[in-house]
Amino acid sequence: MKTVFVMLGIAVLAFFGYLSYSGLFARIQFKEMDFGGETLVYEEHLGDYSKVAPVMDEVYRQLKDDEQIDAEVGFGIYYDKPGEVPKEQLRSEVGCVLPAAYSEQAEVLAEKYKVKELPVQRCIVAEMPYRNKASIMLGIFKTYPKLEKLVQEKGYPQNPVMERYDVANKRIQYIMSIEG
Repeated sequence: MKTVFVMLGIAVLAFFGYLSYSGLFARIQFKEMDFGGETLVYEEHLGDYSKVAPVMDEVYRQLKDDEQIDAEVGFGIYYDKPGEVPKEQLRSEVGCVLPAAYSEQAEVLAEKYKVKELPVQRCIVAEMPYRNKASIMLGIFKTYPKLEKLVQEKGYPQNPVMERYDVANKRIQYIMSIEG
């Protein structure tokens, strides 16, 4: 019986350690700053936000395999608020940030893919460590309630939120324009 409790204790500690590593205790702070000036290669998605990862992965794979572009920063722009809009009607754009070294190819890429410029604008931005898929889920549960509270307190417009998955720098950024 003692062995069972020891094993259970080890399992609980391992799970807790995994969540801690994934960002459970990451401090979420929003900063107001200018953000943008990037070229986005994306696909539109209609439906449950939890189903966007394969679409993002496909854009990444096409850029890498077909265009020899290693776009290490993925993104999702989420236009609707879950709970207020039925899951099957949630609108998003997901894909990759085109690395600056390939910005001159944007016009050519636009013949095959959806491409747009993210304008520089005043935004609120928060960061969370990106270590694994659990980091994404923890970030959603930690960030969006704070974002909602900040929007209400400051009277910011309710704009779409961009989640930016920066693999190389191991961070997820949550970005919302505060311009009308």
